[in-house]
Amino acid sequence: MDTYTKMEAELEVVLRYWAKALDEIEAEEAAEEKARQAEIASVKEEVKTSVQNKVAEMQTKYDTAFDRLINTLDEHNEKLIDALGHLDADIAEAEGQAKAELEVKQAALRSDLAKLQKHMQTGLETQLKRLETRICELEEMDELADSRLRARISSRATELRQKAKEAKQALQSLKNSQQSTWNDYKNKVNRAIADLREGYKKAIAEFKDTNTV
Repeated sequence: MDTYTKMEAELEVVLRYWAKALDEIEAEEAAEEKARQAEIASVKEEVKTSVQNKVAEMQTKYDTAFDRLINTLDEHNEKLIDALGHLDADIAEAEGQAKAELEVKQAALRSDLAKLQKHMQTGLETQLKRLETRICELEEMDELADSRLRARISSRATELRQKAKEAKQALQSLKNSQQSTWNDYKNKVNRAIADLREGYKKAIAEFKDTNTV
């Protein structure tokens, strides 16, 4: 098995693992979220902070697992781009049948790269949707907060909505980008999502400090 055929086989394994792991992470998070919300509804007020801390821990675990999956795909994305670069150089020097065979491998790797990057885009979309759900949950805190804090909650939620909008715009640019600019736009999406995630964490920490979470 030559290097390029081996890379294709490895990619198929990675993509199957990605799909299975993503389903498992989302199912586990949904089950834990449901259990925590049920617990919050049934416990007394003085215990709610402890339960909500568990929710925060679950969200952190989800983010960590998701980042690990994205990093795995990122590594293979770089490997494919590097392999295509070498193939381009080999094709430029090859002739006849050898060149034709290399071009077939080139087409296969380009198809694999497109498939991989589509999976990465789907993963980023999933992560952004999950963060938007957390913003909705933050907005629902209005019902639990006193009038003194409602304006602050509304302000923080508005800021996060703007960050989510910017992340969506970056994601749309990624979808419309050419291969030559794909990595640049992907990095912009990563930064936008990281900024949104950090803003959410700061908002939650702030409300915990005021005993409203």
